[in-house]
Amino acid sequence: MRMILNRKLYGFLIGILMPVIVILLAYMIKFHGEISFVQFYKGVVVQKIYSQVLALGVFFGNLIPFIIFIKKEFIHAGRGVVMATLLYTLLIVILRLFI
Repeated sequence: MRMILNRKLYGFLIGILMPVIVILLAYMIKFHGEISFVQFYKGVVVQKIYSQVLALGVFFGNLIPFIIFIKKEFIHAGRGVVMATLLYTLLIVILRLFI
């Protein structure tokens, strides 16, 4: 089981999914009773804060899995999380510079 979890692909998938989950959780905690998710999304786009929201989701979403993987010595899975974080970073830079 340990070898199955200690793979770059596993860490990469966790690194891609966790920011999305964190953004959804932030919406559920802060805005769920007040506005719909579609209104939340439209507000983020209209105010042009999508790169900031994504950056916060990536930071808080990938920090915890990365620390857990490193503490448990799942080095390859930790590298996968870092690769996903770098991919998100590239997306955030593109969003901030060109959109």
